[in-house]
Amino acid sequence: MDGELGKLAEDFKAGKKLALARAISLVEGRKLPIGKFIEEVSQDRPHPRRIGVTGPPGAGKSTLIASLTSLFRSNGEQVGILAVDPTSPFSGGALLGDRVRMNDLSQDPGVFIRSVASRGSVGGLSSHSEDIIELMGAFGLTRVIVETVGVGQTELEVSHLVDSVIVLLVPESGDGVQMMKAGLLEIADIFTINKSDRPGADLLLANLEVSLQLSLKNRWKDENRYGWKVPVVKTVATLGEGVQELLVQLNEHHEFLKNANQLELFHTERMTRKIRQEVTRHVYKSIWEDPEVLSLVKVGLAGISAGETTAYAVSQAILERFENCKKS
Repeated sequence: MDGELGKLAEDFKAGKKLALARAISLVEGRKLPIGKFIEEVSQDRPHPRRIGVTGPPGAGKSTLIASLTSLFRSNGEQVGILAVDPTSPFSGGALLGDRVRMNDLSQDPGVFIRSVASRGSVGGLSSHSEDIIELMGAFGLTRVIVETVGVGQTELEVSHLVDSVIVLLVPESGDGVQMMKAGLLEIADIFTINKSDRPGADLLLANLEVSLQLSLKNRWKDENRYGWKVPVVKTVATLGEGVQELLVQLNEHHEFLKNANQLELFHTERMTRKIRQEVTRHVYKSIWEDPEVLSLVKVGLAGISAGETTAYAVSQAILERFENCKKS
């Protein structure tokens, strides 16, 4: 690489946080050839351990992440935090800004925090989440924590992005049966009841344990995580209570995945999805930037209005154009 990107790669390899921040901004703006850049800055580092934190608004996700990060830092780890926030309808940017909520951590040279906007992506993530995590790993961060938007109980995509999913709940979250219907029971590797000093924590714990027992026989039968017994940990993140036990469970889950040879499989599955997404994006772009395709659409729409053709026929003409391009 040369020019501006060459300088960016040099600063990135030198460990300058501003270079990582700039690279992420370019990825979000689709102005960085991410594949070439990763090859340029890669220094044969191990994959970072990925942790996802999801749950309803007000559960204390940011506070818990801050407590966990402090423990990671006390063990000498370099931590990246990817906080996905709702999108502002006016600017298109991150609406909440977790960097403000984690201000104390942002002063730590061993912590990198990035808030990104979901920009309408489903599943509580940004469409660039995988690229950003890859950049964090190439930068040398050993733990990456992904916090989802937190707009409800439908954020299931995070399970495809990380190794361990923490589902954070509070005593007011409701009973285990409703959570199971929402899908959280299926993606959780660890349940955490935060603000457990409030009334109702023990009842939620009991409901969760019953729901987990009922689902144990069927959980992950067709998935690779089958066999892990999901623990429930009570925390009061503002006081740091229970966070050490949560870390113990995270490490045990990592060892479980490692012993079951699942970590490399997870990585392979992510890269498979990445390849498919990249190919789909480029094919999509090549089709809809083809002047002949645009002409077929224009003529086809006129024909549809005149009652001379149908949308199906126009679509077939476009597909035939695509097939002919492949052959040539």
